[in-house]
Amino acid sequence: MPRPRALDDDALLAGFTADTLTSFSHDDHVRVAWLLCTRSGTSAEALEAMTTGIRAMAASRGLSDKFHATRTAAWLALVDAAAHDTAGAPPAADSQAFLARHPELLDRAALDAYYSAGLLNSDAARAGFVAPDLAPLPVSGRGDAR
Repeated sequence: MPRPRALDDDALLAGFTADTLTSFSHDDHVRVAWLLCTRSGTSAEALEAMTTGIRAMAASRGLSDKFHATRTAAWLALVDAAAHDTAGAPPAADSQAFLARHPELLDRAALDAYYSAGLLNSDAARAGFVAPDLAPLPVSGRGDAR
């Protein structure tokens, strides 16, 4: 069965913000992260918006216990660093172009390069951000603090 056509960026972000999306794939997570990273003034604002949206989505589906603070913050850090890469390339025109430019972000296991399974799956990591134990997360080129 072919995958349904992806929503455009504005519709995806509006659906995320309003909690009206009927599905939210890993690709959609990365796309929304990119949209928030490129449309928010700071990394902290992007993280706050992503956290608020994912928590609301989980709560409305009766899955509040599924929210994972470290995964959310670490994925946003990976996306923010890629979005603000200072390699001199022009910014991606939209989230689909961003995904095409950064296919490594489509790998759900990308955090395994930064976190051991024991730490990432811990209650502490679920409840609040925990720094990685294998390698530091990349730093965004946007110049603000996370």
